[in-house]
Amino acid sequence: MTQMKNKTAIKCLLIWLLLSNAMPALKAQSVGGITSGATTFCDSVNSGFISLSGHIGNVLNWQYSTNKGLNWVNIPNTTSTQSYNKLIKTTSFRAVVKSGAFIPDTSSAATVVIRVPGVAGTLQGGGVFCASSGNGTLQLKDSPGNVLYWENSVNHGNSWGRIENTASSLAYSNLIQNTFFRAIVQTSSVCPNDTSSLAGFTIHPPTGAGAIFNSDTLCYGAEGDTLQLKGNVGAILDWFWSNDNGVNWHALDLKGPGLTYSVVTQTIWYKATSKSGICPEETTAPAVISVYNTSPANAGDDITITQFDKVTLNGTGNGTPGWSPDCLEGSGSFSPLVSPFNTTTYVLSLTDSYGCKTSDSVRVQVIIPVPTAITPNGDGVNDLFRVDKIEQYEQSSLIVFNRWGSVVYKKAPYNNQWNGVSMDGRDLPDDTYYYILDFGNGEKPTTNYLLLKR
Repeated sequence: MTQMKNKTAIKCLLIWLLLSNAMPALKAQSVGGITSGATTFCDSVNSGFISLSGHIGNVLNWQYSTNKGLNWVNIPNTTSTQSYNKLIKTTSFRAVVKSGAFIPDTSSAATVVIRVPGVAGTLQGGGVFCASSGNGTLQLKDSPGNVLYWENSVNHGNSWGRIENTASSLAYSNLIQNTFFRAIVQTSSVCPNDTSSLAGFTIHPPTGAGAIFNSDTLCYGAEGDTLQLKGNVGAILDWFWSNDNGVNWHALDLKGPGLTYSVVTQTIWYKATSKSGICPEETTAPAVISVYNTSPANAGDDITITQFDKVTLNGTGNGTPGWSPDCLEGSGSFSPLVSPFNTTTYVLSLTDSYGCKTSDSVRVQVIIPVPTAITPNGDGVNDLFRVDKIEQYEQSSLIVFNRWGSVVYKKAPYNNQWNGVSMDGRDLPDDTYYYILDFGNGEKPTTNYLLLKR
């Protein structure tokens, strides 16, 4: 029995040896295997290795992807280890393995996560408001981590207050001062917490028109003064004026707090407009600069008379009249009678019931009669070039020219003695002569032609 079992075993061994020599060995299907070495870095200063194990077949190459495996880029590396250095983006690695004639297989992917500090999401909300923000909600978008809490600042980010809220949204209500918000986000357990973008609220205070100091009532012709805008909130847009009691307004293109007006001759209203940020503009109540006397003194038009003539002045206005210098009669009226010996300026002064004083002047020009011809023939009639009252003008002078412009007579002061002779005592021939008579009183000299006929 034992001998039979041995024979059977030997027979099986021979058959196995024959089969082993007759058939080639069978190879296993490709297996990509498992990668290890996935980790997280908090900045771009990094390096390390990804290792492959459990694979069946040879490594054809490695691959990497920076868009979560949507696209892969080949790496010419046939070893079971892949190194990396200074990655700036989160990157996944895998190996491509092929066994014999079998289809290649890929390994699992090992991802190196790069958490570079930066904006951990974008806040939507905020804006510019007048007086109050009203109610609303901030939303955190595109955050790569979890919200730990929120923060706000009312001093332009110099300090922050904590808000216990782990949601990706934050409700706000009626903010009345400039405020920043941000979310504190944890992107990885091994990296520091990061912050979202800022959401800012700019709150403009309501516009305040303020008040203009001060309205006033002044006498006609009073000196100007300065109006001041006080208590306004916002920027001054412009000042305006009206001379028809506010029916029509005219811009002054003036943006300062003060307005200086000139000599007062009519009632004028002034106002100013201010605006705070996006808030509606506001306008002050008008400041009124009133004039007591709108009918000032008017002494009338200038007059020309001949010496020794009389003339009545014609003044108008509101108030009690007074004239200077003294008149012949009626100095306390608007129409005094005057007879100036020389050209004279008369001033009309008025004082109204408010004590306001106005004045105006009128010039009465006096023309002194001068002869236009003399007949020096000794008959006692018109023998001399005689000017009335010339003796009262101590600075007078007379110059006589012939038709060729030569001086034939000259005398200063003139004393009404010229009788048609030259300076050397010779009788001048009958002819037309030209003279310049200067009274020496500051007025324009009298000039004219003179006929000499004996």
